[in-house]
Amino acid sequence: MNHLNSGTIINLQISPQKGSPVSRLPEAEFIRGLGISGDSHAGKSENRQVLLMDSETQKLFGITPDITRENVTTKNLQLNNLSEGDLLMLGNSVRIEVTGDCVPCKNLDQQKPGLSEAIRGKRGILAKVIDSGFVKLNDKIVRE
Repeated sequence: MNHLNSGTIINLQISPQKGSPVSRLPEAEFIRGLGISGDSHAGKSENRQVLLMDSETQKLFGITPDITRENVTTKNLQLNNLSEGDLLMLGNSVRIEVTGDCVPCKNLDQQKPGLSEAIRGKRGILAKVIDSGFVKLNDKIVRE
């Protein structure tokens, strides 16, 4: 498998209310122009509808999706090599467009002191939903 262009979705989660604990999902509905159904960020910002992070970076920093609170956790896809405007296909129908890097917030430091500065530039990427549909755990994620 080409680690630059494809990988696997190993975790899906939403935060129903800002700051509330994340809920892990076996499947999530991605809605064009809004984000993920049931997530507190849905419909709030065009550029921050979905947050993706790769498991390799989490392993490097000794953290988990519960700490980083991303919507989609990937394996074998180098997210740090993506740029604004790049398109990703999740599963069979969902297409998202990268809108930029995620700037680490200070909330990360409450989980692990110094993490927000240490992870800068590797925090993951933000995206907006271009084509609606459902995504399941273990679906492929492919850079178009």
